[in-house]
Amino acid sequence: MIANLRWTIVLAALFGAMFGSTFSANPLLSAYDAVYPVVDMRGEINKIGGGEVIIHVAGVKNRDCKYIGIQAFTRFAGVLVDANKERISMPETGATKPTGRFDIGLWRIWPVSSLNDAVFLYVQHDCDGRRVVTKIAEVPL
Repeated sequence: MIANLRWTIVLAALFGAMFGSTFSANPLLSAYDAVYPVVDMRGEINKIGGGEVIIHVAGVKNRDCKYIGIQAFTRFAGVLVDANKERISMPETGATKPTGRFDIGLWRIWPVSSLNDAVFLYVQHDCDGRRVVTKIAEVPL
């Protein structure tokens, strides 16, 4: 009987860790997102100058999660700083794409100066009620 109680406690702790109410702080889900990201994309510089950089972003959407939005940052002295972004190859529709390979086009990020050493794009998705943020571009300047 005591052996059964031990297993019950172990299983209860395991399920509590896996399905706790604070999904964003759940280390198992965070590890899953790191190993199997919603999207696996890369960016490369298309053009730089005039206080802005244009990057081309393409890759694969691995999981069927709802698109929320994209955020841009520059890095200054090791700190991420909010930046403006605009999809210039075509208008951003906000539509959720199915899984598969995608070229999400050219993105203009500004302001960028000689003091910035990189630009970043992060995408947010809703995966069954859980907000997942994935870096889709880290482009050194």
